[in-house]
Amino acid sequence: MTRKKVSKIDRFNTKTKKQFDTGNPSKFLGDEFLEPQYIEKVEERNINTMPELGEISELGNNEKYNQVILKCKRLMKKYPDLDFIYFWMGIANLMQGKYNQARFILIEGLLKSKSKAWLCCKLGEVEWKAGKAREALKWWCQSIHCHESNPHDLDNSPYLYLAAIAGGFGMKKEYDAFTSRAFGIRDASLTYEAMTDIQNLFIAQKTHSMEFVLKEMCKLYFKN
Repeated sequence: MTRKKVSKIDRFNTKTKKQFDTGNPSKFLGDEFLEPQYIEKVEERNINTMPELGEISELGNNEKYNQVILKCKRLMKKYPDLDFIYFWMGIANLMQGKYNQARFILIEGLLKSKSKAWLCCKLGEVEWKAGKAREALKWWCQSIHCHESNPHDLDNSPYLYLAAIAGGFGMKKEYDAFTSRAFGIRDASLTYEAMTDIQNLFIAQKTHSMEFVLKEMCKLYFKN
């Protein structure tokens, strides 16, 4: 994979960045936040059909991240278009603080895999941990776009993340909408530590455009 491909999928030019930072929300309609950038397709291959995938998740849950990476590399040669492999390899790098490696492998997964929602969400987590609020918000929005466009194998995490941001900004209506959708998918919530960390990051880097994005995402998917 070349750097050219990475920049194409992760483009965020200086002009758009300036519009975001200066709070010009009218420029946001149709951009990488509010317009879906990826086509989500159903991936039939999973732990139930491929036992070797279960081995990867077991290693990851036991924090054996180097073994996860080695096993993923081997399987990647056989299944280069399977998001599960890139997802867990991204996690393994993220948990070791290797943010650039995590970004690279997750973006490679976006380019090759049919299903992209979980990869987008994990990219948002990488940017959160790297202290980049704007980029984290972008990827969490894209994850929600993927889920809403083709609801299968749903993950409530991106909705919880946007709920946390809205809560930190004092946006009760948006907080309630994202929280309701999240719990409609799965009865699980963020830890207090995770929610507080997200809120502190976004409050520190808050712009008017971030608030605008949260409001528009709710208008797109939660009509009431």
